[in-house]
Amino acid sequence: MENQGDITLLNDIDALSTNYTIKVKIVSLWRKKMRGNERETYRIDMTLMDEMGTKIQAFYLHKLFPKFERHLNVDECLIIKRLSLAANTASFKIVPNN
Repeated sequence: MENQGDITLLNDIDALSTNYTIKVKIVSLWRKKMRGNERETYRIDMTLMDEMGTKIQAFYLHKLFPKFERHLNVDECLIIKRLSLAANTASFKIVPNN
């Protein structure tokens, strides 16, 4: 098995750095369709949870689907390295700590 490096808990991540490796489980997943083309998916939104029960909202854009879509299933456990973080500015938040 490949060395996973240091795993960072979700409560310990900071948007000012991308040098993290997180280990999470997909607890929910839904697809946002392309505007004007309901047959194509624009992005996949997910709620992820670490081993401490901390949750975070995440998404993958359509340009990344060929590489990662087969891994994006509810109850799948993932190790994600060098993730990009941003504040959740949506008016409706799925996870309150975003």
